[in-house]
Amino acid sequence: MQPIESQYSPEMKSNRKRMTYVAIAVIIVVSGYFAFSHMGTDETVNVMWLQVNLQYAAGSGNLGPSVQYIQENIHTISGGTDHTFTISLTNRGASPGSVLSISSNTPGFIIKSSSPLPFVVKQGTTATLSFTVSTPASNYVGNLEVTLVVGP
Repeated sequence: MQPIESQYSPEMKSNRKRMTYVAIAVIIVVSGYFAFSHMGTDETVNVMWLQVNLQYAAGSGNLGPSVQYIQENIHTISGGTDHTFTISLTNRGASPGSVLSISSNTPGFIIKSSSPLPFVVKQGTTATLSFTVSTPASNYVGNLEVTLVVGP
């Protein structure tokens, strides 16, 4: 029995083999690019609870317990970005209460802006205080602790 003769010249066979190797190499490079370039390398910040510490000065209104927790773990924030939080404050006291300052006690979180201060909450009313923080440029899961200084 004789071998089957191919109609392709040796040069054509060689070119075909080269094209197969090139195609395989391209597939490997493209697959590697997509596999490694889309891996999760971005930092994420997940604030589980917003812990609000109220420091009362003498004669200030009653804006609630001195420590309040607000659940926040409903979304993920990109690390190194700004994010705005809100706090509802109800004055149950007999006189107005004013938020005089706001600060972050959590490393990496910086208060960038807030509702205009002093933020006055009249007796018997509820008001919403907003503030924007710059989040850390690293992965973080935990509480964000802020302190509000409350005066008359």
